[in-house]
Amino acid sequence: MKRYSRDRNAVSPVIATILLVAITIVLVGLLFAWILPMIETPKESTPDMNIALSVESDGEETFFKVLVTEIDREPSLNHIKYKVYQESGVQIEEMTAEEVYSNDNFMATKNDEPLCVSFSDSDSNGLLTVGDYFLVKQLFDKKYSNDIDVSGGGISLIYIPSGSTLADVNFEL
Repeated sequence: MKRYSRDRNAVSPVIATILLVAITIVLVGLLFAWILPMIETPKESTPDMNIALSVESDGEETFFKVLVTEIDREPSLNHIKYKVYQESGVQIEEMTAEEVYSNDNFMATKNDEPLCVSFSDSDSNGLLTVGDYFLVKQLFDKKYSNDIDVSGGGISLIYIPSGSTLADVNFEL
Protein backbone atom coordinates (compact mmCIF):
# COMPACT_ATOMS: atom_id res chain seq x y z
CA MET A 1 0.00 0.00 0.00
CA LYS A 2 1.20 3.45 -0.98
CA ARG A 3 1.32 6.20 1.59
CA TYR A 4 0.51 9.76 0.78
CA SER A 5 2.30 12.48 2.56
CA ARG A 6 0.71 15.73 3.33
CA ASP A 7 2.45 18.82 1.91
CA ARG A 8 2.27 21.59 4.44
CA ASN A 9 3.47 24.27 1.95
CA ALA A 10 0.27 24.35 -0.17
CA VAL A 11 -2.11 27.37 -0.38
CA SER A 12 -4.96 27.24 2.10
CA PRO A 13 -8.48 26.71 0.67
CA VAL A 14 -9.63 30.17 1.86
CA ILE A 15 -6.80 31.97 0.09
CA ALA A 16 -7.33 29.87 -3.05
CA THR A 17 -11.03 30.81 -3.11
CA ILE A 18 -10.21 34.51 -2.69
CA LEU A 19 -7.69 34.31 -5.53
CA LEU A 20 -10.21 32.59 -7.84
CA VAL A 21 -12.88 35.21 -7.09
CA ALA A 22 -10.40 38.07 -7.67
CA ILE A 23 -9.23 36.61 -10.98
CA THR A 24 -12.85 36.11 -12.09
CA ILE A 25 -13.76 39.72 -11.25
CA VAL A 26 -10.76 41.06 -13.17
CA LEU A 27 -11.59 38.91 -16.21
CA VAL A 28 -15.27 39.97 -16.18
CA GLY A 29 -14.21 43.63 -15.89
CA LEU A 30 -11.87 43.33 -18.87
CA LEU A 31 -14.52 41.56 -20.92
CA PHE A 32 -17.10 44.24 -20.02
CA ALA A 33 -14.70 47.05 -20.96
CA TRP A 34 -13.99 45.36 -24.29
CA ILE A 35 -17.65 44.68 -25.20
CA LEU A 36 -19.30 47.91 -23.90
CA PRO A 37 -18.25 50.15 -26.85
CA MET A 38 -19.75 47.61 -29.25
CA ILE A 39 -23.19 47.57 -27.59
CA GLU A 40 -23.61 51.31 -26.96
CA THR A 41 -26.81 52.63 -28.49
CA PRO A 42 -26.26 55.26 -31.18
CA LYS A 43 -27.50 58.79 -30.62
CA GLU A 44 -30.90 59.54 -32.07
CA SER A 45 -30.74 61.43 -35.35
CA THR A 46 -32.16 64.93 -35.52
CA PRO A 47 -35.57 65.33 -37.20
CA ASP A 48 -35.69 67.45 -40.35
CA MET A 49 -38.11 70.35 -40.13
CA ASN A 50 -39.08 73.56 -41.89
CA ILE A 51 -40.47 76.61 -40.17
CA ALA A 52 -42.10 79.87 -41.17
CA LEU A 53 -41.55 83.15 -39.37
CA SER A 54 -44.26 85.79 -39.23
CA VAL A 55 -44.73 88.99 -37.26
CA GLU A 56 -48.10 89.39 -35.54
CA SER A 57 -49.57 92.20 -33.52
CA ASP A 58 -52.62 92.41 -31.30
CA GLY A 59 -52.63 96.23 -31.53
CA GLU A 60 -50.62 96.70 -28.34
CA GLU A 61 -47.85 94.13 -28.55
CA THR A 62 -45.80 92.60 -31.34
CA PHE A 63 -44.94 88.90 -31.51
CA PHE A 64 -42.64 86.77 -33.66
CA LYS A 65 -44.44 83.54 -34.55
CA VAL A 66 -42.21 80.55 -35.40
CA LEU A 67 -44.55 78.03 -37.03
CA VAL A 68 -43.63 74.40 -37.80
CA THR A 69 -44.63 73.85 -41.45
CA GLU A 70 -42.97 70.44 -42.04
CA ILE A 71 -41.35 67.80 -39.81
CA ASP A 72 -40.35 64.24 -40.69
CA ARG A 73 -40.66 62.83 -37.15
CA GLU A 74 -42.66 64.10 -34.21
CA PRO A 75 -40.44 64.38 -31.12
CA SER A 76 -41.77 64.82 -27.60
CA LEU A 77 -41.98 68.42 -26.36
CA ASN A 78 -39.52 67.65 -23.56
CA HIS A 79 -36.93 66.80 -26.27
CA ILE A 80 -37.15 70.28 -27.80
CA LYS A 81 -35.28 73.15 -26.17
CA TYR A 82 -35.32 76.76 -27.27
CA LYS A 83 -32.79 79.53 -26.70
CA VAL A 84 -33.81 83.15 -27.23
CA TYR A 85 -31.06 85.68 -27.75
CA GLN A 86 -30.76 89.43 -28.33
CA GLU A 87 -29.18 91.11 -31.36
CA SER A 88 -25.88 91.27 -29.46
CA GLY A 89 -25.97 87.49 -29.07
CA VAL A 90 -26.69 87.61 -25.34
CA GLN A 91 -28.89 84.66 -24.40
CA ILE A 92 -32.11 85.69 -22.64
CA GLU A 93 -33.97 82.43 -22.07
CA GLU A 94 -33.47 78.69 -22.40
CA MET A 95 -36.16 76.10 -21.62
CA THR A 96 -37.94 73.12 -23.12
CA ALA A 97 -41.11 73.52 -25.17
CA GLU A 98 -42.93 71.50 -22.54
CA GLU A 99 -42.01 74.02 -19.82
CA VAL A 100 -43.73 76.91 -21.63
CA TYR A 101 -46.55 74.92 -23.23
CA SER A 102 -49.92 76.69 -23.33
CA ASN A 103 -52.96 76.61 -25.58
CA ASP A 104 -53.47 80.36 -25.66
CA ASN A 105 -51.60 83.42 -26.82
CA PHE A 106 -50.84 84.74 -23.35
CA MET A 107 -47.20 84.74 -22.44
CA ALA A 108 -46.02 82.09 -20.03
CA THR A 109 -44.58 82.71 -16.60
CA LYS A 110 -42.22 80.64 -14.50
CA ASN A 111 -41.84 81.32 -10.78
CA ASP A 112 -44.06 84.39 -11.27
CA GLU A 113 -41.55 85.87 -13.73
CA PRO A 114 -42.76 86.72 -17.24
CA LEU A 115 -41.13 84.84 -20.09
CA CYS A 116 -40.71 86.09 -23.62
CA VAL A 117 -41.82 82.76 -25.16
CA SER A 118 -44.97 80.71 -25.16
CA PHE A 119 -45.60 77.53 -27.08
CA SER A 120 -48.83 76.32 -28.63
CA ASP A 121 -49.35 72.59 -29.20
CA SER A 122 -52.04 72.86 -31.89
CA ASP A 123 -53.31 69.29 -31.49
CA SER A 124 -52.52 68.95 -27.74
CA ASN A 125 -50.70 65.65 -28.23
CA GLY A 126 -47.45 66.52 -26.42
CA LEU A 127 -45.41 66.19 -29.62
CA LEU A 128 -43.87 68.78 -31.93
CA THR A 129 -46.06 68.55 -35.04
CA VAL A 130 -47.01 70.64 -38.08
CA GLY A 131 -49.08 73.61 -36.92
CA ASP A 132 -47.36 73.97 -33.53
CA TYR A 133 -45.66 77.29 -32.92
CA PHE A 134 -43.47 79.33 -30.61
CA LEU A 135 -44.63 82.86 -29.93
CA VAL A 136 -41.86 85.28 -28.93
CA LYS A 137 -42.81 88.70 -27.56
CA GLN A 138 -40.80 91.51 -29.14
CA LEU A 139 -40.52 93.51 -25.93
CA PHE A 140 -40.99 91.72 -22.66
CA ASP A 141 -40.49 92.74 -19.07
CA LYS A 142 -38.36 90.53 -16.87
CA LYS A 143 -39.22 90.91 -13.21
CA TYR A 144 -37.31 93.80 -11.61
CA SER A 145 -35.85 95.02 -14.91
CA ASN A 146 -36.68 97.14 -17.93
CA ASP A 147 -38.18 95.85 -21.16
CA ILE A 148 -35.86 93.64 -23.17
CA ASP A 149 -36.08 93.93 -26.96
CA VAL A 150 -35.60 90.69 -28.93
CA SER A 151 -35.98 92.26 -32.41
CA GLY A 152 -32.72 91.74 -34.29
CA GLY A 153 -32.05 88.73 -32.06
CA GLY A 154 -33.50 85.31 -32.63
CA ILE A 155 -34.44 81.86 -31.41
CA SER A 156 -32.66 78.53 -31.77
CA LEU A 157 -34.60 75.28 -31.53
CA ILE A 158 -32.45 72.38 -30.32
CA TYR A 159 -33.14 68.65 -30.36
CA ILE A 160 -31.92 67.58 -26.90
CA PRO A 161 -31.10 63.85 -27.54
CA SER A 162 -28.55 64.67 -30.25
CA GLY A 163 -27.75 68.26 -29.21
CA SER A 164 -28.29 69.38 -32.82
CA THR A 165 -29.98 72.58 -33.92
CA LEU A 166 -33.37 72.07 -35.60
CA ALA A 167 -33.77 75.70 -36.63
CA ASP A 168 -32.13 79.06 -35.99
CA VAL A 169 -34.33 82.06 -36.76
CA ASN A 170 -33.37 85.74 -36.74
CA PHE A 171 -36.06 88.24 -35.76
CA GLU A 172 -36.25 91.22 -38.10
CA LEU A 173 -39.07 93.72 -38.39
